[in-house]
Amino acid sequence: MKRIQITCCILIECLGCSPTIKCNQSQGADVCTRILFIGNSYSYTNDLPGMFTKLANSGGHQVETGMAAQCGWS
Repeated sequence: MKRIQITCCILIECLGCSPTIKCNQSQGADVCTRILFIGNSYSYTNDLPGMFTKLANSGGHQVETGMAAQCGWS
């Protein structure tokens, strides 16, 4: 149980300082899908949320992405 609490605290702390890509405020939250990427250095270095956002936008989907990953994590 304590391990889960520590993991949640770390994730919350990381979300506060991780880069996010937000939806267009003019379109409202109804058409926006929120996605959180939890990963390691591969997700961080290759900017997986950014690539996913570009791909989704090219298909006409509005997404808001966040990332809980740091360089060097395994």
